[in-house]
Amino acid sequence: MDVKAEDEKGTKYDVEMQIVGHDDYGQRTLFYWAKSFAGQIKESGRYSKLHKTIVINIVDFEFFTSETKKKRGRKKAKENEPKDTRYHRELVVKDSITNEFYKQFGYFSIHFIHFVELPKFDDSTGIKTTLERWITFLNRARDLSGDTLPDGLDSEEIKKAVAELEKMSFNEKEQEYYENYMKAVMDERSRLETATRKGLERGLEQGLEQGIKKGIEQGIKTGMEKGKEEGIKAGIEKTVLGFLQQNVDDTIILAATGLTQSELATIKSKHNL
Repeated sequence: MDVKAEDEKGTKYDVEMQIVGHDDYGQRTLFYWAKSFAGQIKESGRYSKLHKTIVINIVDFEFFTSETKKKRGRKKAKENEPKDTRYHRELVVKDSITNEFYKQFGYFSIHFIHFVELPKFDDSTGIKTTLERWITFLNRARDLSGDTLPDGLDSEEIKKAVAELEKMSFNEKEQEYYENYMKAVMDERSRLETATRKGLERGLEQGLEQGIKKGIEQGIKTGMEKGKEEGIKAGIEKTVLGFLQQNVDDTIILAATGLTQSELATIKSKHNL
């Protein structure tokens, strides 16, 4: 799901909600931030008129892990490195030596990309901030009722959000399509894990004959290539077509699948819908 907004100061916001991750999600985030920021030049034609642009990624998977982080001077994470539990990150442009921000770069010297990883937040320790309140709401949304909100969520904003969710509740047919979509997502996650494991095993076997290093690389590559391109794309497209055949509103389709308006339009065009 992709929501674009602008405040009274002209600041641009792009809020992305993503259920399933993929290897190039980081590059995708940078691309859409750059596209949104640079796109303003078409309106004004002047660099001085470029407004601050903030991308907020709310993801239902762990994007930053000890394995994916590369610390300065290290090629890989330590074996016993603690699990990364930080659920909110703010990415900035600053001096890598002094940590200084420079006013010459204007909006770059403040937070411009945010990541919120929903699975990492543990609400058992209590809800202390507004961000934690909304993360808890997103994690528990399907189980909440406006009449009986738990401690920490009993605010007017959350009550309004729950009321809107109840209005948007799927009918029986829409719920069926949504559950089929979620099943396809979970099946694909499992299939990717299996493909990766089998690829690694195959690589190890080849490594006995061709050299362990070459075998592992080939095994991982083979497994990932087989697992990546199939499944999620086909599952999402099938779900969208089912929704469209039932004349389900685009807003509900976007919310259920996590597609952008552009991606939905591409599927429609492909099937002449």
